[in-house]
Amino acid sequence: MFAQISDEPDWTKLKIMHAWGGSDRMGVYREFAEKTGASYRDFSSASRLFGYNTAFSGACDEAIASAPTTDLNLYDMILVDEAQDLPTSFFKIIYRMVKDPRRIVWAYDDLQNLTDVRLPSPKELFGLSNDGSPLVELENKPDQPQEDIVLPRCYRNPPWTLVTAQGLGFGVHRNPMAQIFTDIPIWKRLGYLGMDGPIAFGQAVRIERDPSSVPSFFAQHLSPKDTIKASSFDNADEQYKAVVGEIKRLLEDEELEHSDFLIILPSVYTSKSEGARILRVLLAVGLQGHIPGVTTSRDSLFIEGSIAITHIFRAKGNEAPVVFLVNADFCESNLAIKKKRNIAFTAITRSRAWTYICGVGAGMQQIKSEIDAISKDGYTLNLLYPTAEEAAVLAASNNEDGNEPDLFEDFEEVREVLRKVKGKRLPKDIMDELASISGGA
Repeated sequence: MFAQISDEPDWTKLKIMHAWGGSDRMGVYREFAEKTGASYRDFSSASRLFGYNTAFSGACDEAIASAPTTDLNLYDMILVDEAQDLPTSFFKIIYRMVKDPRRIVWAYDDLQNLTDVRLPSPKELFGLSNDGSPLVELENKPDQPQEDIVLPRCYRNPPWTLVTAQGLGFGVHRNPMAQIFTDIPIWKRLGYLGMDGPIAFGQAVRIERDPSSVPSFFAQHLSPKDTIKASSFDNADEQYKAVVGEIKRLLEDEELEHSDFLIILPSVYTSKSEGARILRVLLAVGLQGHIPGVTTSRDSLFIEGSIAITHIFRAKGNEAPVVFLVNADFCESNLAIKKKRNIAFTAITRSRAWTYICGVGAGMQQIKSEIDAISKDGYTLNLLYPTAEEAAVLAASNNEDGNEPDLFEDFEEVREVLRKVKGKRLPKDIMDELASISGGA
């Protein structure tokens, strides 16, 4: 608004709210429940009842079902950002909260998740009227403001960063691949094209960024060699020292600010302990760091004079000039491979300029070999595209519906305990108890 009319909005008439809300803050869902008397649940109770990964959709479904059908007419307009992360029932809630003529704007990123690249249609999001017609329809009429807009260029990520993230997310140089688009036209919509002909099932293809989708300023200021760096280390301590050493160098030699950096940990379950280890390495060289939601407020990701360290889900929706994806070996295993490769994709696409992908062991060596292959191919995706049947099998395998997310989460918790046992990082009484359970092993 300031750029258009050189004036600020009336901030007393604007609300910026969390989608959920909680005991310490108002949110859209919480406000709907309070205004209608509908059932309200915090994350803890909702996750127990509806499941960890479907807690919010279950809570919104329950609120809609238990609320009166009258409209609230609370707001003149509602803008929803990061819409791809919200359940369809949330959109039915905001429809009830906005006044006629239902001015609702929702913005979303097709590529936040490689598994699901299509937001549900307006009919699916907002539902049907009593006569069976869609409550919301989008139309692009001649000489009228466009209602359904696709932004043709990616201004956030350098093209080679995006291609690397895409190739790693799909595992195009992995055997077997982790996943692939089953709908070929999606490639064009997302700004890709076939270099040697159309992208087709069962064909050898080379896929590149459509030049028209790439802003020219990336090539003017950056190069692939400096932008994407992958490194494998013998152990985590060596990795963290190298990461912190590079941050210190960039701060001193390249005149970057602390808030230009984002260190991303791919595993939520080890993020506190591994984040603490990185903090200690930062402090050892005289640098400050913080873990949002642990050592600082959960609402502040970037802080002046401090390096941000966070897990993938808090990083999602944010971006930084320099991103370090550490412990990237986490993203290579046979367990929940699609979920883990989606994590790698999301982390890499947080970077606006320079990306460092680091890890340890065989898993990181596999990741690095895939990144090197993409670089060797000139930052194109050179692969034998699966047949339609093979692509469907990939989509169905490692399926993240049903109980697999809970199994994945439980496994990560168990694996972290085993790491602590192996490193003798648990209290002696617990170690003694574990020894007695395992027969003194």
